[in-house]
Amino acid sequence: MVSRFYSQFTTSLLCIFSLISASSYAAPTVIASVDRNPIMQKEAVTLTVAVNEHVSANALNLAPLNQDFRILGNNTSTETRTINGTTTRITRFTIQLLAKRLGTLTIPAIEVAGGFSKPIQLQVVETKSDGQSQDIIVETSVSDKTVWLHQQVHYKVRLLYAVNLERGSLTQPELEGAIVEQIGQDKETEQLRNGRRYRVIEREYAVTPQRSGDFTLTSPIFSGDIVVGQSRRNSFFARNQTQRVTQLGDDIDLVVKPIPTTYQGHWLPSEMVQLFDEVTPQTGFVVGEPITRTITLTALGVTAELLPELQMNHGNDVKVYPDQAETHTGVRGNDIIAQRIESMAVIPNKPGQVTLPEVSVQWWNTKTEKIETAKLAARTITVKAAQVTQTTAAPTTLPSVINQDTNSSQPATQIEYQDNPWAWGYLTSLFAGLWLLTTLVILGMIWQQRGPKKTSASNMEGNSEKLAWGRLSKALKASERQQIQVLLPVWAAASLKRDGIKTLHQAITAFDNKELRIALEQMHACQFAKTPTAWDAKQLSKILNKLRQQNWHVSQPKYKLASLNP
Repeated sequence: MVSRFYSQFTTSLLCIFSLISASSYAAPTVIASVDRNPIMQKEAVTLTVAVNEHVSANALNLAPLNQDFRILGNNTSTETRTINGTTTRITRFTIQLLAKRLGTLTIPAIEVAGGFSKPIQLQVVETKSDGQSQDIIVETSVSDKTVWLHQQVHYKVRLLYAVNLERGSLTQPELEGAIVEQIGQDKETEQLRNGRRYRVIEREYAVTPQRSGDFTLTSPIFSGDIVVGQSRRNSFFARNQTQRVTQLGDDIDLVVKPIPTTYQGHWLPSEMVQLFDEVTPQTGFVVGEPITRTITLTALGVTAELLPELQMNHGNDVKVYPDQAETHTGVRGNDIIAQRIESMAVIPNKPGQVTLPEVSVQWWNTKTEKIETAKLAARTITVKAAQVTQTTAAPTTLPSVINQDTNSSQPATQIEYQDNPWAWGYLTSLFAGLWLLTTLVILGMIWQQRGPKKTSASNMEGNSEKLAWGRLSKALKASERQQIQVLLPVWAAASLKRDGIKTLHQAITAFDNKELRIALEQMHACQFAKTPTAWDAKQLSKILNKLRQQNWHVSQPKYKLASLNP
């Protein structure tokens, strides 16, 4: 019984509190109005929505306006008034609208924080042409009204004004499902029209449709303030009297056709596609020396991002190190030009005839509506073997030190024998014995000098290898690719005792080591890349140290102990 009474009492209290809350809370009053009615076609109208309390800017719902109007912009302001102890709070929303069509349009009820305004009937009438020139004109044009998917459209807008503008802005054209980018800078000129002088601002856009179908390319909107008179106050801080104006050009219908079913591969719609290449040097190709091949792909009426990556097969006769491709999009006259530039370092690895392969790009001709192929013919070049010069001179990279060692070495002892006549016969026996003794002593000295002379030559060779290795080691520690490329052949010539080693390719061939070849190919890949790539010579240093140790043990002479009993 008590439980039932308590439940009924609680329910009654909740009902009472609900009634009290409902009576104490009322939806705000929302009043909507426009600054003029009717309006002319392409003329903006200002819609003002006032609410009798402070509300957030997010409380305004403008979605119902999108059906018949373009929203150019809006702002929010708040106001608080206290009169005779009564406080009034007002939030005011100001929206700039542009009608999408002629006739009677309805501005629907606007909801703000639960309150609704009353709908407004707005008359939009066609602009009358009375033969008088307009103060502000917006003109639009396109290169083509029927295009293929991803085919770039050249869009041009021209703003003409014959009044004094204090400030102004021009929006970007809009196309559903398309990429719109401004090309270049604005161009300013002057033009006479109907006896009035206009200042002209011309702006160009590249419009790339991303979907096929029928679309409307909406015109940019100009909004600004024109000077209509000077302030009456004669003061330094006086401002000009201005009037807010809005103007736009004609919308353009655009038809975007899909990719033909007969087309296979990378889609490239264009009016013209060309391939061009350049090879440097043009003559004198040598094994191991890099050849730079630059290929340029040019297309009209597309963006550079649409150009394909070039495909080619160089085979096993060369090593190829490609640079990062460069892309550009520009305007020449009324044509939009896109370019893709691919550059690569080609290093022949054997002499004879070497073929730089053909390059081809398939594309769709938007004029003839046919599949075409741009081709770059193959090039055949003659590669000479690296020159090997036989010489007994020390490597030219270390002339000063090696010459110094050569000059400092002692020449072989030369002994001159003189035949002196014997004046006295009785001394013949005595001098004959002394002559024989002297001859034996001299022969012994010559025999002793033969060993040190060989040792000196061996030391000179060892010093040359050590000096070359020391310089190469410094370059390896610093990972200096250019120095390594110069110093490695010098050390190889001294280490292997082959004076004919002059180039890096000859050094690789002389060592015939797979690990060394791979490490130097990695060094080349970093050297010929346009974008600097981090490279560490630690691995190459380990390989060269290993080769040096192996060659050192092989080249060391084997000495035997002299016999104790001569």
